[in-house]
Amino acid sequence: MRIVAIRTVNYIGDALFVFPTLAALRAKYPQAHMTLVSYRPVLPLAQAWGLADEVFDCEEERWKAISAHVGIYRDDVRAVLQEADCVIYWDIDTHGTVTLNLRETGIKNIFVAPETPVEIGEMHIADFMPKAVGLQGLGIEQVLAAYVPPRWHGSNGFCLFQPPIAIHPGSTDASRRWPTHSFAEVINALLRLKYPVLLLAGPSEAETLRLVRQHIEPRLQPGMLTVLENAPLLKVAAQLRQSRFFLGNDSGIGHLAGLLGVPMLGLFGPTDPVHKRPAGPYVETIHEMPLERLHPDKVLAHILRRL
Repeated sequence: MRIVAIRTVNYIGDALFVFPTLAALRAKYPQAHMTLVSYRPVLPLAQAWGLADEVFDCEEERWKAISAHVGIYRDDVRAVLQEADCVIYWDIDTHGTVTLNLRETGIKNIFVAPETPVEIGEMHIADFMPKAVGLQGLGIEQVLAAYVPPRWHGSNGFCLFQPPIAIHPGSTDASRRWPTHSFAEVINALLRLKYPVLLLAGPSEAETLRLVRQHIEPRLQPGMLTVLENAPLLKVAAQLRQSRFFLGNDSGIGHLAGLLGVPMLGLFGPTDPVHKRPAGPYVETIHEMPLERLHPDKVLAHILRRL
């Protein structure tokens, strides 16, 4: 059996929402050949965790053919699809073009499912997605136990008896970012209490990282502050998995921490955490709008309560 799953997004968090569904598919069809077409940074994770046997970057020009009004005009895309017994496409198909194009290839089983239909109610997206394709979703604990490796080989530089608190102050949308000076205030407090901190930043977050670091007291940093900037997602995942806690905004790294089973606090502003909080067994959120109103003391108290 061959299954092709397509998630045409360009954000890490949106791409990770389908991982529990991929795990449910793998559990139901353990011998199936799974192909994932999605956002490039998450593809190595899908392969490392055994959720996909073959991967393609959805931002490659050829994959736009799926929604072309002239039909799927790329032979290489048609070849991948025509081998499939089932194709799942997670996106809005307003005019039915995608469904029509997929049917034209002769695929027997086609699921085209928007991620947030009106009827989702209070259900989390990661719980809705399996149901949208006729699956019984796995509990996130089952996903972690079965599909996420318990550890990665190689040294991470952390003392096993003193795992760090991971903090990611970035997000793609400025309205989703808690102020950098507020993050720095929490980091300073944690360092004074002798909790080591792992500070994370992605490829477009150099300025956010700089602003946070300029407010961190230099005398607190030696041996206690580690910075991981612009690292591949597999390396970020390895570091997160060995952290004792995670603090961050509504961002892809927060969603990764949730999937990894790291106890975490997500800071949410304009996004509704009911539907789009990170999927995970130890996820808690604070919802404040605008985020500038959220006081660092409240965040720090929440972290210390859970350590």
